[in-house]
Amino acid sequence: EMYNNWDDARCIYLLNGALALDDLDLAIEVFQRWAHTLPLKMTEEGFLPRETMRTRSMTYTLAALSHTLHIAHVAERFGVKLLDLTVNGRTIRKVVDTTAHYLLHMDQWPYEMIKPMSKESPNDRIGQAFEIAYRHWGDRRYLDAINAWGGRPAGCATLLYASAGGA
Repeated sequence: EMYNNWDDARCIYLLNGALALDDLDLAIEVFQRWAHTLPLKMTEEGFLPRETMRTRSMTYTLAALSHTLHIAHVAERFGVKLLDLTVNGRTIRKVVDTTAHYLLHMDQWPYEMIKPMSKESPNDRIGQAFEIAYRHWGDRRYLDAINAWGGRPAGCATLLYASAGGA
């Protein structure tokens, strides 16, 4: 079960430790945890309810999505296909699609944001999550979302994940 919204953050820390220690068993445990919690963390509509109940709901949605996609991307490098995994009809792509839609139409975002996101703020750049998604699925909406929220700075997310296919 998931009792709070920190499970993805915990898993990314465990995965980083597994990679640093060359601990394949721990990495596999993280990938299995990811697959197990996928349907628990999202709604059928593609929202992350543990994030949308917060007062800066889109900001926290993006943080959780970034962790989730990073874990799935690393898993792909180990031959574990998480990015396209479907569990009980739920996929991480549905969350990416839903989030991309609202990033391009923030005036329609149905959840609380006590502080609006700023396109000029480095904290509100969405690069890592959407660079991974754009590289994997090639959906132009993901690149549009990146460009709408500060573009592609020459940082690690763009350098590591930028798609060679038209990006």
